[in-house]
Amino acid sequence: MEKGEQLAIKLFGELLRDYHNVANKVLNKYGLYKGQPFILKCIKQYPSMTQKELAKKMGVTKSTIGKSIRRMEKMGFLKRTQDLKDCRCNRIRITEKGIEALENCQKDMNKIIEALYSKIPKEEKDLVIQILKKLLEGLNSLKKEENL
Repeated sequence: MEKGEQLAIKLFGELLRDYHNVANKVLNKYGLYKGQPFILKCIKQYPSMTQKELAKKMGVTKSTIGKSIRRMEKMGFLKRTQDLKDCRCNRIRITEKGIEALENCQKDMNKIIEALYSKIPKEEKDLVIQILKKLLEGLNSLKKEENL
């Protein structure tokens, strides 16, 4: 591996680490954990889903999503109500507190993204995206070839 490639990987790692640290601070500010804003957004977009429907939409298991739902329900971001037609299922709704947390979190996350791109001229942004796509393609090829 060339020195330039090593430096690129090192810088990419630093960027990811710093981004996650800043993002986690934003989430903590609103009492949220990683992945929970996506759950809130999904429930806001598709109100009154069951846990099973939500898990399917998010591409995770019911038990994985269940932990987050319980945590967010305790925090007052979500509310579960029994389905009127099927008393075995609960419908999940976002509360006003959940909507407020989601909107504030999204504003702060947008500020982070703006800061990330602030030093990149407009004409270079597309190039960054193209390069990242190629890096991802290379890694996906290796994963497929090596069965990783």
